[in-house]
Amino acid sequence: MHLKAVEPKACIPYLEHVTQVRNESTSQFHDELILLYLDNIMALKADPSSRPASGSKVAAGSEPGELGAMRRKLLLFLETSRHYSADKMLAKLPRDQLYEETSILLSRLAKHEESLTIYVHRLKNQKAAEDYCEKNYGESTQDSQDVYLSLLRVYLKPPDGIPPMLNQALNLMTKHFSRINPAKALELLPADTVVRSMQPFFDAVMRKNNELRRMYQVERNLLKTQNLQVREESIALKSQSIRVSRDRMCNVCGKRIGTSVFAYFPDGTVVHLMCAKDIRSVNPIP
Repeated sequence: MHLKAVEPKACIPYLEHVTQVRNESTSQFHDELILLYLDNIMALKADPSSRPASGSKVAAGSEPGELGAMRRKLLLFLETSRHYSADKMLAKLPRDQLYEETSILLSRLAKHEESLTIYVHRLKNQKAAEDYCEKNYGESTQDSQDVYLSLLRVYLKPPDGIPPMLNQALNLMTKHFSRINPAKALELLPADTVVRSMQPFFDAVMRKNNELRRMYQVERNLLKTQNLQVREESIALKSQSIRVSRDRMCNVCGKRIGTSVFAYFPDGTVVHLMCAKDIRSVNPIP
């Protein structure tokens, strides 16, 4: 960009205006703004005066001064923009820093398990992991349907050297049983899992299945009743007799019905079969 070469400090406000005020959708502008945010953030992180106090844990965007403000801008832009190249931006991020930003990009690429691994094992934030599942769960794709199963896998199949988080996995299964495939979940559990510890999950699944069964039974009975009503109406209509006298006139053409093929309407109108298509224009049927 020409402006970047001439006046680098003016690039960020200019691109913010272009992408957020003018709503420019060209990915080049969105990518460039992200890279400028990233360059500034990494420079500020390298400055000792911008770092949080030693040993203190600070959430992304809550750092003091300009570093926190710049990360808040980057996080918000990554969440809201739909026009940047997520795979290209992911390649630019340092994997040992900026975990929240990395997780957002992985989510945009539908790499849910990798994103959840960051929340659980890097950030040690299980609530954020469950919030992530709530946000990304859906029925549209297999990935979104199995996002809770992905979190279960993260708990039970952690990286080397980290013990499985069995209690967290069982709690997740019980809390979100309706969004987790029971068969797939049981395949992930260790073989030595105590059956009693899975009872809350089984109870929840059984309650759900019983409710569904009762609902289907009610629907089945309603359909049977409706079917009987339709059959009774059909029998009643078929049992009706229609008497067409020699002098009966067609309501459409005004000629005698005689021995011609005729059509009969629920309001008692009788017309020639060929005239039936014009009945609504002469004698509208309700």
